[in-house]
Amino acid sequence: FLTGLFLVSMFAGIGLPGFSGFIGEFLSMLGAFVYDRPFAIVAAIGVIFAAVYMLWAFQRAFTGKVRASAAKIRDASFREVVVVVPLLALSLFLGIYPKPVLDRIEPATHRYVTIFEKKTDFRSPEHSRDRLAKIAKAARRAAQLALNQEDIQRAAVGNPTYYRTCGSHFTCGSAMGVEDGSEALMLKAPMAERQAKARELLKQSGYDGKPLVLLHATNIHYMNQTMLVVAQQLRQVGFNVQLVSTDWGAVVTRRSNQNPPEQGGWNVFYTSSGGNATASPISLFAHAAIGKKAWFGWPENADIEKMRTEWAYAPNLEARKAVTSRLNKTMMDYVHDIKTGQWFQPAAYRGDRIRGLLVVPEVVPWWNVERYA
Repeated sequence: FLTGLFLVSMFAGIGLPGFSGFIGEFLSMLGAFVYDRPFAIVAAIGVIFAAVYMLWAFQRAFTGKVRASAAKIRDASFREVVVVVPLLALSLFLGIYPKPVLDRIEPATHRYVTIFEKKTDFRSPEHSRDRLAKIAKAARRAAQLALNQEDIQRAAVGNPTYYRTCGSHFTCGSAMGVEDGSEALMLKAPMAERQAKARELLKQSGYDGKPLVLLHATNIHYMNQTMLVVAQQLRQVGFNVQLVSTDWGAVVTRRSNQNPPEQGGWNVFYTSSGGNATASPISLFAHAAIGKKAWFGWPENADIEKMRTEWAYAPNLEARKAVTSRLNKTMMDYVHDIKTGQWFQPAAYRGDRIRGLLVVPEVVPWWNVERYA
């Protein structure tokens, strides 16, 4: 027992994956690598030397011919095993599932973490009206139902503290963040029910199985993760999806092409926008629905434009909110674009080194900042 207990304890001590030591070392190295790469490299080399030393010590102490001086050492007693085994089991548990401890220490990090962008909204995918008109509105609604915001956010963001589902085109939590018409998204319905409805709508649309070209930016993490989930969920309801994987620069270039996909155009792309911009029906050009002169995707809907103008001339906040309620419902019904959720962008800084940071949406103003340590 003594040899086995020492061996397992040694593995835990040197940070073998699967033990709590690995979690501590990995997170420390990750933070150090971002802050000071040379120090992180030195620390990583130190970990290697520590592992070599511990293996050498184990070999010297527990293998080979037993010396006379060690012959009288007894094995671990039952009481000692009962004490040590639960500690090793706890180390193994926290190495596999460290969340209970990380949740306990997370409040301490809030001294150094500020959410500068509180209402960042996952925009679209956007759909070209000319091409999707051939598939009909029912196909756009099928795509809308096929996409699960929770699944997308879990893949793209991960930590539920920093994301939420949202049924508004105008940033949930903002003054205009109404969710009228969001029942079209069936956000609370089981995914199987939504997919069944999506398949029914796709069948009604007369979709002929022609490839749906998705522009997939692979070099930006949340965009890459989002489009992989989008592609899979569209396939699950019957769309023939063709992922065109490039970097974001190539997506930006191709998304301006209004030709059919076979002539260099596209059907779906994904992007995001700050919640401060999306919160207004008129300040974000992507909300426009003026056809060929609109933002990429070129939606065209006279009712949407009429309500955007009405919103601009509304005399007070209550009147604007009433217009926004009708506008959100119309945009959901028309499938102006498909919302994939809403996330929050945290930024970390040394609270014991700098002060005066102003919390404003989307940008970090530096004019009020001073270093004091």
